[in-house]
Amino acid sequence: MSQNIIQQSIEDPVRLSKNLPEFLDLNFRGRPMSIPRDTLINFPETILADMFPDGCLQEYVDMDYACIEYLMTFYHNHSSFLVLREALEYYCIPLTSDGNMIKYKKEAGKYLQAQNVVFDPLFMKNDQHLINMLCYTGFNKNDIWGYRQLEANHTNLLSLRSLVLSKGIAQKLQMLYKRAARKCWWHGITVQEYKLWTRHTWTLELVQIN
Repeated sequence: MSQNIIQQSIEDPVRLSKNLPEFLDLNFRGRPMSIPRDTLINFPETILADMFPDGCLQEYVDMDYACIEYLMTFYHNHSSFLVLREALEYYCIPLTSDGNMIKYKKEAGKYLQAQNVVFDPLFMKNDQHLINMLCYTGFNKNDIWGYRQLEANHTNLLSLRSLVLSKGIAQKLQMLYKRAARKCWWHGITVQEYKLWTRHTWTLELVQIN
């Protein structure tokens, strides 16, 4: 498979050349998917960076098939939409010296995956500015993540929520096209026998199908 990808800086990550086959046959952790070249070129930069972290196109992609499947449903039917992505890392700190870390990590992962309302982390940190901005674009305070999955054998989750935009709103959000807005913060709570710290990294990017 061609590896004609230019590696960019973190502010302007992986970009794909159009000198690629019309369809690319990729393997997402053992599950094959054929993605049109023009669709892949229009993927959010943050998703491309997840798929090809070293900047080189590889047939095997260490990413959940269901994540890309969710994203692809929007490419089939819409010309402009937003992609909100949360990368969540979590850390467990036992409150006693004899704490069971393996148990705590499993419990914390299940607990966090069940917290699937998009706005919940914003309510916890009382970020009214970001809440208002997302509501302005069309997100609803009761929205749930379209995709949310705990990475096996890791202490992190990846979540996505896509939102179809009207033409007027899409024009007002051009600054987010191929240039994701980012916000990162920490939050800590006590869960029975341990302290749970979470690091939330949110990116918001406009996708336009030409």
